[in-house]
Amino acid sequence: MTEILECSICLKRFTNPHTLPCQHTFCKKCLDSHSKRKKSNACPVCKASIDFTFLKPDLRIKEFVDFTNSVKCNESTNLSSCSICEDDIDSSEVYLCKDCQEVICPDCRILHGKKSKTKTHIVYSLMAKPLSYCSEHNRKCEYYCDELPCKLLPCPKCALLHPGDHKKQAIEERKNIFIEEISKKFIDLAEKIEELTSYINFFKNHKAEIEEQIHEIELTAKERRDFIIKKANQIYEKEKFKISLFNLALIRKIDDNVEKLKVLKEDMGGLLKYSQESLSKKSFHDFLEISKKFDRVVPSEDELGINVVDIASIETELDWSSTCTEISTI
Repeated sequence: MTEILECSICLKRFTNPHTLPCQHTFCKKCLDSHSKRKKSNACPVCKASIDFTFLKPDLRIKEFVDFTNSVKCNESTNLSSCSICEDDIDSSEVYLCKDCQEVICPDCRILHGKKSKTKTHIVYSLMAKPLSYCSEHNRKCEYYCDELPCKLLPCPKCALLHPGDHKKQAIEERKNIFIEEISKKFIDLAEKIEELTSYINFFKNHKAEIEEQIHEIELTAKERRDFIIKKANQIYEKEKFKISLFNLALIRKIDDNVEKLKVLKEDMGGLLKYSQESLSKKSFHDFLEISKKFDRVVPSEDELGINVVDIASIETELDWSSTCTEISTI
């Protein structure tokens, strides 16, 4: 419990405590030294920007520090029980009666406010700065200042000292304005959420459309690939068949040439034998017969009729240009 009475800078009990608008409390001396040392106007805890020229003492904390000092509280003192019912108190629900100078629990606080002798007493929450009471004059606040750097709830005494160019409003009136402003913000927020939802749905649908288009492109590419492979196989088989037919015709020509040469070889062999026999007789008549047979049996190159295979003629016969044209149209 005692940690709520300690300054976060010096780690000692508060001396002249000042509470910042961010609700963090420090010793005034510690705040000044921290501001000079760090050359910053930020809260030492949450780093919120603070205008130190408008700070005021927190009498609520000061009075409680004075109270604990008056009853000689120290670090070992148990402040977690109610001074009235002596029950344990949750550290988040601790109250101090300024007039009685007692720590009380939530239930006793309610009874404290109903008794005729104590219903006018001022009771503070030790865990949260009470916005319904002025910390300087200990009076109930009736006004709200919406101007910077104030943003506070001045009591009637504070209202007399409040800057004249600042517009102050009654709390109930300002509360209705708050409700109206928050309601508009709720509507705007709901519209923004609806707009974001529509964007999310749009992008989801767009994603689905893109995925579907990509799937269709993949199917088309696969079909195109299969068609090209099929067409290429057909062209290959067609050319293969054409080559096989040409090969058969070519082989047949070569075989015919071989047969002709065999026959011619036999005839020329017989002529050679006859010539040798005739020469041995040395008859003019025989020489004349041999000469005639030579002219008849031994043909010229043109008369042989041998078809020599020409590679260039093979390409012409196969006509590759038509095949290339067919491939380019795939």
